[in-house]
Amino acid sequence: MMTRTCSVLGIALVAGACSHHDATGSFAAYPGFKTYFTEHSPSGVTPSATDRQLLYRYRPLLYLAPVGQPPIDFYRDYLPATRLVDLDSRRVIADPPSRRDLQARIDDQRVMIDLIRPLGGIHPAAYGRLERRDFELPTTSGPVRRRFTFLSYSFPFAHSGLPSKLGFKERLLVSTAETLLGWDRNDWHELDVYTRCTLVLDERETPVVLILAQHNYHRAYVIGVDIALPPDGRIAITAAKGSNELYLAPRGAQPEVRRTVQFFDHLDYVLSGDDPPLLRADDVVYGPHSGGREVDYALQYLPDDDPFYRFQGFLGEVRPFLGMYVGRSGSPGADYYTLPELLPMEKTMMFSYLHDNDRDDIAAVRRYLKGENEDIQGMVEYGGRRLAMALARRDASRR
Repeated sequence: MMTRTCSVLGIALVAGACSHHDATGSFAAYPGFKTYFTEHSPSGVTPSATDRQLLYRYRPLLYLAPVGQPPIDFYRDYLPATRLVDLDSRRVIADPPSRRDLQARIDDQRVMIDLIRPLGGIHPAAYGRLERRDFELPTTSGPVRRRFTFLSYSFPFAHSGLPSKLGFKERLLVSTAETLLGWDRNDWHELDVYTRCTLVLDERETPVVLILAQHNYHRAYVIGVDIALPPDGRIAITAAKGSNELYLAPRGAQPEVRRTVQFFDHLDYVLSGDDPPLLRADDVVYGPHSGGREVDYALQYLPDDDPFYRFQGFLGEVRPFLGMYVGRSGSPGADYYTLPELLPMEKTMMFSYLHDNDRDDIAAVRRYLKGENEDIQGMVEYGGRRLAMALARRDASRR
């Protein structure tokens, strides 16, 4: 009995380590979202023809693991294989639901979409949107007003799995969960909508920054300083085996391993490899010369108030453990991709401008993101100053 109890506690620990949040309901209920989205109402329009041209021109090349699942069409592939369920009464509202059904329940946090049938087909897709933002970029001599254009590409996947490279104790805990509870490391939760790549253009509509979503944080790269822009403008990215998280596609002949953590308070470990958290894992990524498969996807466009972005319920099955939501439940819509404080894309960009093995960046993470005195704005300002210096170096190199 003691062995089984310890196993259950261990499973709870590993489940929590893979959680997107610790709330007892939809992540949309997290404090701050309601206020932010009330103050920043969507326009309800799709990208214009001009904006679509920009999005199409710079759409990234996407590579998958040799046996990786491709991104899917949310409305054509996923919804027809699901049902919409009221969580309180367990009543089936629609089987299968339509876009109209989701729109009618877009603010209802007590409904879920449950994947109950195999997908009838897979039509690889990404959803593109464009946002122009005026903001102040902090510099060593004071804030500078900038206007950047953010081209975002969301790649939905039917399932989200765990990172494919687990340590010994993590493998043991996951294997125990699979044996005792029937969990599946390749189907940790249904529908992954937080796999987002964002290309940032400056005032001259020149690409200057790339932002990639990785687990519950992002990484940003200045083009011309940290990475190069290909002649055709299409940066090669890759979806990690199992987890679908997005990384720069490796260029070498072998797949590469990337450290991962649950949340950004352990980003110092991601950057340095030092002071590892209790539970951790590694993503494995493939590129064009290491077995990666390029996927040809259709770029689609939705209004910014579409349920794909704004649905507040669960877009996948709710899978509680011991009465808690532990990261195995479906997420709300794609707009709930980070904490409310970082929803303005310029803040995510500045917050995420960090470098592996950089002493200053590692120290900043430990100063602003460790412990109870988390200072997200302090991290934004630090990253903003570093970003401003990198952009200045980029501009100077082109004169």
